[in-house]
Amino acid sequence: MTRPDGLQALLRWLASQINGYVVLADAKGEPLQASPRWPTELLADAREGIRRVATGKAASATVDTASHTVWVSTAGGEDPPLILVVASGKPFSSQRRKLISEASGYLWLRWRLEELQRHSERIELANEQSHEAALQLLLVGDSAAARRVTQALGSFLPEVTRVCIIECPPRLRDECLKECEQAIHGRVWLVRCPVYTRHLIILAPPKREDASDPLDEALGAIVANRRNCYVGIGQAVHLRDIETGYEQAFHALAVARNSAERHATFSPRDELASLIGPVGRRWAAGRIQPLLDHRPRRAQDPDTAELQTTFASWLNFSTRAPRQLKIHRNTLAGRLRLIADLLDCDLDDLATLAELHLAQRLLSQPRRAGEFDDVSDEVSLDRLLGAPHVVRWAQNRLSDVGKSDPRLLHTLRVWLGNNGHLPSTARSLRLSVPATRKRILRVEQILERSLLNAPSALCDMQLAIRIVDGRDEKG
Repeated sequence: MTRPDGLQALLRWLASQINGYVVLADAKGEPLQASPRWPTELLADAREGIRRVATGKAASATVDTASHTVWVSTAGGEDPPLILVVASGKPFSSQRRKLISEASGYLWLRWRLEELQRHSERIELANEQSHEAALQLLLVGDSAAARRVTQALGSFLPEVTRVCIIECPPRLRDECLKECEQAIHGRVWLVRCPVYTRHLIILAPPKREDASDPLDEALGAIVANRRNCYVGIGQAVHLRDIETGYEQAFHALAVARNSAERHATFSPRDELASLIGPVGRRWAAGRIQPLLDHRPRRAQDPDTAELQTTFASWLNFSTRAPRQLKIHRNTLAGRLRLIADLLDCDLDDLATLAELHLAQRLLSQPRRAGEFDDVSDEVSLDRLLGAPHVVRWAQNRLSDVGKSDPRLLHTLRVWLGNNGHLPSTARSLRLSVPATRKRILRVEQILERSLLNAPSALCDMQLAIRIVDGRDEKG
């Protein structure tokens, strides 16, 4: 009775005992489960008997058909009742009726158990979807709406949060989730990543320096006890900057995959968008102004907010964006065509994508009053990228790669020149795809940033090449 198919096993056993058919039906006579497959004509013949028992006009009913005797009774004391219908080629003896009555109690108990389990699973699914919805809102910068969702769940998210990502085989994801929950007793949010089936996302309070951290201990145990698990941890960020925290954890995960510890914390280095700062917002707004000005022609067409959310998701997750947005890939393709038309650009060109990605990141930064309102002249991207501290950033990034192995820098350049397409890069380098991938993975290790998987530092490296090459041409 406790086995996963307990109800079906009981039905099969009872059917074999009476050498006939057994069905559990709802109060309307609709079959819920049967063994073996219930002949539809028998159920039709028993319809009136089922109605009388279901409405309480009779405790049980017997129906004789041309080929069977059908006996109808209630199973358990539910309201509305659960109906047990049995059929046999022979009339039911008193001994058989007693057997069926006793079996009906077990059938009802097993049915209730499965109903409670289904109810629990529905609650768990709703809770999981709500957590995922809150995370989605945070990733697109809508922290106010995310707070409303969390408050409705009777939970809260701290103003300052760090993002951790566990990567493990999908079959171990629930197991890892439970271990983390037991370690931190509900003080953090754990969400199954909607984009990567191997990822579990954790939103946790900042680590206390003066005390041991149970979450870190749990994450360390997960990695130590499982060969195929990795952990990436981001820096503490404000709730409105969860997207940045997620990217940090994702980059740390790329480092963890290539380290003996299989566990890494994000190494903070200046990022291009933060180096340019709010002064770049004027250029960024101008770069995507047609998208910001878009007004849908029809009520069912996506508006500006939907297009911006779609575009940000695609820039961050590429072909995995439909999973995050919960839309069909054809819907994504249609929206991207509209965005390309509005911006009059080729979204398959990495150089163009790098500009748009930078614009999107600059606009997502918090705006501080008066920081650039007094700037009257137009700001070009070349001017922004030509600032001395930005040039130093680009030179240092590429120098880090070149110092390790000049072939890696050449590979990176060829890969970026081929729009990040590995097979084309391999052909240009006259290498196999696995060998080319191995080189890019080594570049990932040096930069401590994800390149092959999104969110990726691909666009930043494209701009770093542009900055350094432009500087060399001028020199």
